[in-house]
Amino acid sequence: MHEKGSSMKKKNFIICFFLVLFLSLNSRAFADSTMTLEVKGKITQDGNPVGAGYKVSIINTRTNQTLTTTTPSATGPGTYANAWVDFLNPVAKTGDVIRVEVKSVDGQKTLNTATSTYSSGTSITVNLAIPVPANNPPQASDQTVTTTEEVAVSIILLAQDADGGSLTYSVISDPSQGRLSGVAPNLTYTPKSNFNGTDTFTFKANDGSADSSAATVAVTVSAVNDAPVAIPQVVTTSQNAAKSITLVGMDMDNDNSSLTYKIGQSPKNGTLSTISGTTVTYTPNQGFSGGDSFTFKVNDGELDSSAATVTIVVTAINNAPAATGQSVTVAGNSSNNSITLSGSDSEGDNLTYILVSNPSQGKLSGTAPNLTYTPRSGFTGQDSLTFKVNDGKTDSNVATVMITVTAVNQAPVATLLSVTTEEDTVLAITLMASDVENDEGSLTYSVVDQPSHGTLSGTLPSLTYIPSVNYSGTDTFTFIANDGSADSNTATVTVTVSAVNDAPVAIPQVVTT
Repeated sequence: MHEKGSSMKKKNFIICFFLVLFLSLNSRAFADSTMTLEVKGKITQDGNPVGAGYKVSIINTRTNQTLTTTTPSATGPGTYANAWVDFLNPVAKTGDVIRVEVKSVDGQKTLNTATSTYSSGTSITVNLAIPVPANNPPQASDQTVTTTEEVAVSIILLAQDADGGSLTYSVISDPSQGRLSGVAPNLTYTPKSNFNGTDTFTFKANDGSADSSAATVAVTVSAVNDAPVAIPQVVTTSQNAAKSITLVGMDMDNDNSSLTYKIGQSPKNGTLSTISGTTVTYTPNQGFSGGDSFTFKVNDGELDSSAATVTIVVTAINNAPAATGQSVTVAGNSSNNSITLSGSDSEGDNLTYILVSNPSQGKLSGTAPNLTYTPRSGFTGQDSLTFKVNDGKTDSNVATVMITVTAVNQAPVATLLSVTTEEDTVLAITLMASDVENDEGSLTYSVVDQPSHGTLSGTLPSLTYIPSVNYSGTDTFTFIANDGSADSNTATVTVTVSAVNDAPVAIPQVVTT
């Protein structure tokens, strides 16, 4: 036997058995005038003894007398034991042709013959080549075995040898949809995962001299329903953006179109729409960013798959910060009025402040967001500045700070008054004050010090002075005016009460005498 592709050349050998027989005449004589012939010998192959399995006959062709027929004894492979055979005298004479026949052990088939002429000695020697029967190559048998998907099956290779020789087995071609294990002829076939159908391999047998023809073993693997497989995946969406997701499953037995899908564990940071075919829509919670997930299974009409996970990466989008406008009021001719700019960011990022336009009626100092504003001298009215904020990625809107510069309030001036009246005569007095910024009618008045020699009545600024009875001389009181922001100076009203001649009064009295 040789392997495919070997460069070894096949050689034919002729194996010959040489039968060497030693025949010697014993000189003993018996009373009945017979002679005893002693026969000895061995069957050898290339000088080495071989096993039994033959019958050897020695025949005197002149007399057609069989001198002996014997087989190898148990004394050794192919060894003839000494045999004493009695023959009528004479057994042989010079010139007799002795024929040696080698037959099969059952005596039915003559394998070969040889002759030798006896000469007057005591023995003859015959060399005989016995041909070996032609070898019949073994016959390897085709066979068919069955198993089911995912199940290994034991296989015993089969072959026959007409000569009854011992056989060895070798695989010629391996199966394409499975693998073989074990030692031939006792093999195990294991199909590939999920394979069903027919697989084959070939083998041959060898009897030690010749290979058989190749035989085929066909393995039929019947299908079983395999659970479908749900395929995990990772998808990405942006913050606040819905994502359409196509679920994926595999049916190992059929077209994937027969699969149905169902959600297992729902996402924690978003919602899923109802599955439409293989599609589901994921909507992240408002403002959420980070990782989320859900699980699903597929079904082939009989079996569910294991759960698979869809991982969702929600990437944050930067929300622009917001700059906040404001209104401030400062006094004219003031300085270093504090203004703090304001902004916000929904992600909590640190903000920087950027001036877009400066005020036109004043100047700024400081570092944003902490600024001071000084209006130009004498200015009153509206001024403004604009700014924006940045979170490190995006600018905000532009916001406006409205600045109202108010005039400096000048206190009103209360007017000194000097008025006169006569003794016991009331006097109407109107308090007076001036306000350079407002109509005097908007002023309010307050009496600070009341008169010492009279009383006041009426509604400010219109008063009535009533001097004390019979008082004459000078009396005073003070007042102030207010413009709503500031008091005026304190002004004095001087009232001169002139004396009048009063009629004398006669005093009645009572006297006693």
